[in-house]
Amino acid sequence: MTDQESVCDYFGKIQAIANSMRDCDEQLPDSKVVEKILRTLTPIFYHIVVAIEESKDLDEMTVEELQNSFEAHEQRLLSRKGSRTSFPGSNRWQRQRKKWLEKERKRKRKRRSIK
Repeated sequence: MTDQESVCDYFGKIQAIANSMRDCDEQLPDSKVVEKILRTLTPIFYHIVVAIEESKDLDEMTVEELQNSFEAHEQRLLSRKGSRTSFPGSNRWQRQRKKWLEKERKRKRKRRSIK
């Protein structure tokens, strides 16, 4: 998932891929798709991923249930647009992400120079 992509768009892409695989007689249960989605979300959703993993039975969860959970969270983020909370696409969030990426690059360079 990209930072600028909506939850609905992302889930639509994943469902299209899963359906294509199923059309080719691939055995792909919803539980496997749910696990893959949880692993590929952006960091803004990590706390929601943890909450879902702890509170729900992932083997029984459908992709639609998962999508509803993340769309609700995305709506909450967008409703706070005027507040101090950062959300994907906002200037503040972009600045924070840029700073974080710069720090990560410096750490990697530092590790390389030590070796």
